[in-house]
Amino acid sequence: MNRNALPTPNAKCKICGKPYYRCKRCIELHAAGVFSWKMHCDSYECFAVYDVLAGVRAGVMDKEQAREMLSERFSGGLIPEMLPGVAEEYAEIMEKPQKARRKRGQNLEIQSISIAIPADTDIEANSETPVGSDESEVGLGAEPNGESDEAI
Repeated sequence: MNRNALPTPNAKCKICGKPYYRCKRCIELHAAGVFSWKMHCDSYECFAVYDVLAGVRAGVMDKEQAREMLSERFSGGLIPEMLPGVAEEYAEIMEKPQKARRKRGQNLEIQSISIAIPADTDIEANSETPVGSDESEVGLGAEPNGESDEAI
């Protein structure tokens, strides 16, 4: 065997799909329970993406935290080429959520409130005068001369 020859690739990157060589030592350490990023990815840049995606899948971090971490790590634009499924997952994380906005003129739903009134209370059904008020008092929306601005 020629010492200058590159070893034959024996693994594929889980992020970009590029074939790479995973050495025997990494395989042995992994079997012994020692973590090596070379077991999953061909480069540390790919592993950074892999690490964040694995965290989101496991529920360790939410999409907002993942977006922040990916933005910090790849501010220079060194994001590797990604496999189609990985690229979709990455894009979903990096997509900023849209805030719900109310359109102009859209009314909010108003919930009604029911009040229990004792049976012995005398209240007219269509009374415009609030209970317990004097008709000489000026109510909301009324002018001092007694006219209402409802007709305007």
